[in-house]
Amino acid sequence: MRTPTILKRLKRIWRDILRQFRRETQDSLPQWLDKIASQLKKRFELDDIRPICTNTTLARKNSKFPRTFYQAWLNGRKIFIKHAEFAREIGKEFVLNNRLYQKNKDNFQEALFYAEDEHDCSIAYEFLEGETLADKIKSTDFSPSERESVILQLKDIAKSLLEDSVVHRDVHASNFFITKEGKLKLIDFGSAVDSEQFFRERPMLLLCSDTDFFMKLYCWNDMSSMLNILGKIECRESYRETYGEVESFLKTHLGKKVTTYKYRHVFVIPLILAKLPQIVEFRILRPVGHRLRRILRGY
Repeated sequence: MRTPTILKRLKRIWRDILRQFRRETQDSLPQWLDKIASQLKKRFELDDIRPICTNTTLARKNSKFPRTFYQAWLNGRKIFIKHAEFAREIGKEFVLNNRLYQKNKDNFQEALFYAEDEHDCSIAYEFLEGETLADKIKSTDFSPSERESVILQLKDIAKSLLEDSVVHRDVHASNFFITKEGKLKLIDFGSAVDSEQFFRERPMLLLCSDTDFFMKLYCWNDMSSMLNILGKIECRESYRETYGEVESFLKTHLGKKVTTYKYRHVFVIPLILAKLPQIVEFRILRPVGHRLRRILRGY
């Protein structure tokens, strides 16, 4: 009889601790942001800097990899700064972003400079005025002409990624930004990789990269994500032809083979055997588990 009572008391104590922790973090959030802002102002010799607070700022502070965003002014120019309190390859993001920007300035954001050390890293971009594609899709003032323009620019972005062998790995509507001039820009290359370099460093993956399982596991095909975004924009009669053209283009490059290695079929079997536990988990155990849950819940 005592065990449930003890458990209830422990639960209450744990809830009180969590509430107190939330209060403390909420109170300390402005000071935390101001501290980072002053450090960035000194590091980059900025004219002024202000934190951009969103609904997820507190969650980012308490996460394993805290990240914050700032609007700043440098020599009279307004810029956007992304700061992370953990070490990462920020130089890779800078190089890949600017490689695409140099060839297609209309659809990519300019990266200005970056700094990194053992404990944190920061990268500065041009400041964009406008709204995300996710917000635009939800709004009621998304006209057919604007939709058609976005669809065509989506195709241009896909072409640029394919030509430069860059895989973004985080393509969703919130990472597309529509400027006041109507330009669609793909932002946030923090997870991006150079696909050629990635597979060059992992040559064994090339041997079986044309199989569906390994394509999904290693290639992070951005075309699939863009098709999902295209579906959210919806097809209208006024731009049906444009919509179909872009959709067929994305589908053509969906699951594109990374290599044409002549003897890869010889090595596919030992590689699949090595990955058998993962294949069983992803392809057999998980679907069966989902079906059993539905049966047990009665739907």
